[in-house]
Amino acid sequence: MSDDLEFEFRASEIRPGITLLHHRSSKWKTETIKLVFVGDLRRDLAARALGAYLLRHGHGHMKGMDRVSRFMQDLFGAHLGSFVTRSQGRHLLILRGSSVDARHVPGNHDPLARLLDYVSDLLSDPFLARRDFKEEDFTREQNNLLRAIAAQADNKAQYAHRRLLEEMFPDHPFGRPAFGQPREVAALARDIVAKEVRRLASEEPLFIYVVSPRTTGELKRVLKSRLKLNARAPFRRSRLKTPPLRKRARRIREHEDLTQARLAMGFRLEGYRPRQDAHAAVLADMLLGGVSSSRLFKEIREKRSLAYSVGSGIDPSTGVCVVSAGVDPEAMEQVEKLVKAQVRALAAGRFSQADLDPVHATIGQQLMGLSDSPDAMINFHLGQTLGGRRDKVPMEVFRRYQRVKLEQIQGIMKSMRLDCIYSLTPGKEIS
Repeated sequence: MSDDLEFEFRASEIRPGITLLHHRSSKWKTETIKLVFVGDLRRDLAARALGAYLLRHGHGHMKGMDRVSRFMQDLFGAHLGSFVTRSQGRHLLILRGSSVDARHVPGNHDPLARLLDYVSDLLSDPFLARRDFKEEDFTREQNNLLRAIAAQADNKAQYAHRRLLEEMFPDHPFGRPAFGQPREVAALARDIVAKEVRRLASEEPLFIYVVSPRTTGELKRVLKSRLKLNARAPFRRSRLKTPPLRKRARRIREHEDLTQARLAMGFRLEGYRPRQDAHAAVLADMLLGGVSSSRLFKEIREKRSLAYSVGSGIDPSTGVCVVSAGVDPEAMEQVEKLVKAQVRALAAGRFSQADLDPVHATIGQQLMGLSDSPDAMINFHLGQTLGGRRDKVPMEVFRRYQRVKLEQIQGIMKSMRLDCIYSLTPGKEIS
């Protein structure tokens, strides 16, 4: 177990504001690279999201998806994708690439170096910023992004979660979806998208994650020679100021033509300190509804059969805990009362170390599984970095969870305040 929990990333600066995080491994026959541009949730999320779609059309000297596809195939089946996501109170534009390890290709070819040449041109001269980029291609990708947003609404659990956060944090970055709102996407013009992508690529802090058998020195040399990126301001851990707690919980009801109702209850932790309280908050959430041995699962699903699904999840960067359930419409009120009762029970300290044993086991299994995937290892380390946490090795994180005392977990539950209740029930939509 310890071997799987000991992997590390070695950090070194390539240029001011550009940090290489390297894990040396020969476990895979590929080299994986992720460029993570760290943006602000208060800026134009929709422009970045659409920019990530448009970047796949290539750069000024390799125009069009067909040419890019042929280039990647000639590069022994290399791959490069771009997307946006939210993490730890930040908005991220990520370029994720992979190429065959140079030791497994004939001759003196270096697929990773050539992939970096392509990335450098893509960021400095994106085709989307050229005058000859076809307007119909822009419109097509705009519609693709709008369809992706609409598809999220088709998953009612995801939709309820998103609507809950929008109602908990109206006019605040915490309530903004990673893709932006549909109206924002529909209003975008190509010059606005190109300007934001270029600004992000040239100004915002950049983490370059690489999982590769090369030494860190070898990687630094190839990155400096191939990746033509300017220095920028270094990453600084900052926390967005959250709105004050509500005195009374807000209730939002919506109706759709469906058979199963969705309930989402949003709690906030009063006086929450992410750095000091995150591990206790995660354990508290798992006791409440984060694992199959949790209070909500046992009481609401197993014992009373009141929900098709029930669970909870916490954002350790904000201290927002969301309880979500799929229920029969007539059971909605009863499930809501039971959720509140279980929160009170944990706040009163009605749990023991024995209740934590399966939680610790689950965390250990999750951390052990990270070493099976380069992306999982990268995402773990990135989350710790963005969250401002000192522990960057899974074993250290596991020990941190083991040191949390029962009184700390109880304190987290005592600080839980119900902020918003969102329900989606069968019936005609009310405009």
